[in-house]
Amino acid sequence: MHCHLLIPGLIPPRPIIEGIGATLRLPALATLLARGERRTMPARDIGEWLSRSFGVAKQQDWPVAPITLRADGIEPAQHYWLRVDPVHLRVSRDRLILADSQSFSLSQAEAEALTSTLNQHFANEGWQFLSPAPDRWYLRLEQAPALETQSLANAAGGYVDAHQPGGKDAQYWRGITNEIQMLFHEHPVNLAREARGELPVNSAWLWGGGIWKETACSPFSDIWTNEATTRAFALASGTPCSPLPESATAWLNSAQKAGTSLIVLDGLYAPAQYGDMQNWLATAQELEQRWFAPVKQALAEGKLKKITLHALSAHGALEVETSKKNLWKIWRRKSLLSALA
Repeated sequence: MHCHLLIPGLIPPRPIIEGIGATLRLPALATLLARGERRTMPARDIGEWLSRSFGVAKQQDWPVAPITLRADGIEPAQHYWLRVDPVHLRVSRDRLILADSQSFSLSQAEAEALTSTLNQHFANEGWQFLSPAPDRWYLRLEQAPALETQSLANAAGGYVDAHQPGGKDAQYWRGITNEIQMLFHEHPVNLAREARGELPVNSAWLWGGGIWKETACSPFSDIWTNEATTRAFALASGTPCSPLPESATAWLNSAQKAGTSLIVLDGLYAPAQYGDMQNWLATAQELEQRWFAPVKQALAEGKLKKITLHALSAHGALEVETSKKNLWKIWRRKSLLSALA
């Protein structure tokens, strides 16, 4: 059995690496990173990584929107779809910082009220906004705009100006985003949220545009995840998909004894995006106990043929493939912090 571990946020921003210091002890992860064979991949977020891995061609964007829309129970047909996800913008000095739905909770009723306002305001454009899930909104267009966006995963926790869309129509769509912010500024949903001490949904992030094409072809025999985008790619490719087990031990007891499994461990994503060193450290230590140490042991005992770690960061993906033979390369020693850096 070949085990692929996809781990967004495993390579944290430099401030987290520097803040942790030399006291970090994740011996199983350090061994896998040091002794495996390394290569790099340009994917910077989970949507791009999945698109490349499943053979989904880039359109103007990596077309995440129609793939997740279908998983949310709506057939995309041949319309052009954009993700228009709810976000919170806050001012930091003279810049805006974006927070995604990991920083706030939104009910389905609130999402429907906000998208209803968008549909009323933009009715003359012939657009349709949908909110099949509180944190996944969509916009249906009849024609593809000349727009290239950056994913919400890349923008979250960062400065908005650094992640603005490009393309010939970019200025027009920035104007649309400004209109959305004005509509949400004193919306009853947000006034009620602020009265309860909750973050208002004061903007929306456009990304992942594309048209549905039945091209997804899975390189995996099964997928284990709680992450929505991965579940959507599993559905698009017809790959069996199960909820993430609580540990590698539980997974090994229930998984097939042959095949290639993809396991998505996304607990480090939010702490890495928002520079939360304490939560990143606590989550990394939990992953060491529940996942890295057991899979390393299973590899040493021959229960696994290979382990491939896929570490996603804003600079690209690091892939480290380790076999049982690699574990004997004890001369390959490197500190965990050096490997992560």
